[in-house]
Amino acid sequence: MFSSKFLLALLVLLCATSSFSETKRGAAKRQGKKRKKRSIKRWRVKGTDVGPDASGFCYPGTFYNKKGTEELGTFLDCVTGIPEDLPGGRSRFPVLTTFTPNDEDEPAVQISCEVTVTPTDDLPDPFVARERCRNISDGAVLQPEGAKNGSVRMAGKVDNRAFPLLTFDLLWTIKYREP
Repeated sequence: MFSSKFLLALLVLLCATSSFSETKRGAAKRQGKKRKKRSIKRWRVKGTDVGPDASGFCYPGTFYNKKGTEELGTFLDCVTGIPEDLPGGRSRFPVLTTFTPNDEDEPAVQISCEVTVTPTDDLPDPFVARERCRNISDGAVLQPEGAKNGSVRMAGKVDNRAFPLLTFDLLWTIKYREP
């Protein structure tokens, strides 16, 4: 089938390639180059009859771990543009959200996303609409300064019948490479 010379040549080629790859990785380590750490944050924000601050455009509150059992810090969610009406009673608007952790060693995280609100009847009481956003761009994560390859995703439910008072339960997933 294959000659022993061919198999030997293939083995030598594979060893040389592996050795070159390891040499390259070793050189990067010796030069002090590190891969930037990938941060993944999964934070839940909940609120009942939450109203905007004095500006009328920003909603302050507390954020929690993914399960909603441990308080992690405060957030400020600000509508930064005019809501756009979409077909089917949906609406879309841009937000700028800042999460400030209680842990002083953790950086504040500021993100940008376009939220879409979709009315639906299949939610538990008191919720009447789904909220979602997704931003996979250079402008998704604005802080910490120098964050790269950021993405933001939010999904949850809201009761907006008494607007501007809101009741909500939202899960934010924020990913980025640390500066």
